Formats: sequence, C-alpha cells, structure tokens
Amino acid sequence: MRRKSAFSLGVLLFALTALAVCLRGAAAEPVEIPRSFPAGSYTMNQEYFSSLIRTLAGVKETFQERINLYWRVTVEPADAGTEMTLELRRATYLSRDAHQWIRPETFDTDTHGATEEAEAVYRLLRSATIKITFDAAMVVVKIEGAAPLCEKLSEYAEKVRLAAVAAGMLDERSLTDSYAQLTFLLPQGKVSAGDHWNSSVALTLPLTGRTDVTWQTEFLKDETVGSDRLATLAGHCHLMLDDLTSVTTDLTAVYNTADGLNTELTTRSVVTRTETKTVNDQDWELRTVGMVQGSQTISRYGR
Repeated sequence: MRRKSAFSLGVLLFALTALAVCLRGAAAEPVEIPRSFPAGSYTMNQEYFSSLIRTLAGVKETFQERINLYWRVTVEPADAGTEMTLELRRATYLSRDAHQWIRPETFDTDTHGATEEAEAVYRLLRSATIKITFDAAMVVVKIEGAAPLCEKLSEYAEKVRLAAVAAGMLDERSLTDSYAQLTFLLPQGKVSAGDHWNSSVALTLPLTGRTDVTWQTEFLKDETVGSDRLATLAGHCHLMLDDLTSVTTDLTAVYNTADGLNTELTTRSVVTRTETKTVNDQDWELRTVGMVQGSQTISRYGR
C-alpha cells in the first residue's frame, strides 16, 4: 500500500508540474535587441509635464506646465545610417499656478491664436520640419531645421510661453539628448527577462557639463502582443550635481525585439536642492524640488 501511495503521489506531483509548465508556457529564449529605427512612416506623440516647488519659511510656491507634441515621422536609410524627418502636426500647452488656476495662456495649434504673437507661433509650429541623421550605432550626427525654428520661436518667447518652452525642447542639444535616450538602456548582447546590467552614457548636465552617467537596468518583461515580441527595460540612475543638488532619473522603454523599434518611452527626473537662506536675520531652509516627466509613443502610420 505504501508503494502504491508513493507511486500515486509521484504521478500527482509530475502531473501538477507538467500543468504548471503548460500554464506558464516555455521560457522565452534570450534576445538581442537591435540598435535601429526601421524605415517607414510613423506617428509619434510626446507629452511633457514639469513642476517646480519652492518651500521657504513654511511658504510654498508651485508652478506646473504641460506640453503635448504630435509628429508625423518618416524614416529612410541614409549613408551608413538612418535619416528621420519630423513634421509637427499639433501642439498643445497648459500652465497652472500655485492655486491650480489655469493661467491665461492655453494653446492648441488646431485653433487660431488669441493674439497676433500666438498666431505667429501657431504658424511656425505647424510648418516645422526637422531632419535628424543617425549613424549605424543610432548616434545623432546631424540635425537640420531645428536652429532656424528655435531662433524664430525665441523672438516670441517673452509674450508666448509656448514659444519659450518649444525653443528649449527643440534646440539641437535637447534633440540630441532626447533621441540618445532611445538606446540608453540597451544591453551588449543577449538578455532574458529578469536580467540586470549596468551601462554608461555621457549627458550634458547643468553645473557639471558633459558627465558620465551609469544606468542600472533590468529586463522587466518579455511578452508577445499580436505578432510582435516586446521587451520592457527599466533603468535608474542617481547622481549629485554639487554638494547641494541631487538628480534621480527613472527610464522605462519598450522595444520590438525584431527590429529594435522603441514603441514606448517614459522618463521621470527629480532634482532636489536644499540650501540655507537668511530672511529677516533668521536662517531658513530653502528646499527646491523640480520634476520633469515625459512619455513618448511611436506607432507605424496607419496601424
């Protein structure tokens, strides 16, 4: 009887194990994600939200703003690399003050500007075309169209806040760093879900200039959506800009493992600065917290 019970228990354990394997599915094979942006037509939506909170002597000041950019993107092969053409189709902007009231300036390029200056910014953005050339390693080597656009936008920066924000986002340095993010987290070689690795990139930062930043990255998820195998990677970095200022950044990216297309990118950076200020002969802690959060989605045109 004991032998029979042991045999029955062994059969039961084997059956349960087999069932668990079937339910879970076979382990995915390690994958090497290409560094590329495949040729084709795309739509790209970008959203950026920023906030600044300053606290001194118990008084808090807050400012928030949000900008959305909607692009038509065309990617074509170039000499030993890739050329990307960006055409801005729509832009929206909204800002709020400490009391969460919407400021007088709201902006949407699908409508006409409320002032002559806003209308001029509307026309500039709707006519914007930027070309970015990447080498074979997806490093930006040339940008065309951004400098003259930003120069014209800067002429309206004092009266139209969107012009100032867009000029800062679309200058050549900002675009270079922005598109470098597409490859920040990519590993060297094949990886599987659950793997961890470190990678180092150079960024231009305030106070420190060109700085080597180390990302701690994890392969979070490996999944199949329709006919696409998607890999989700998450990275984290922390550094001190000086003795008073720290920066923490989290970056999550989703890649199509077949062609390397970065379909989703989200980033959140928090800058914290703590210092002492003297007010009415009394020392107070001045704490400034700035946060920038961005998301970018790319989909093939017509899908």
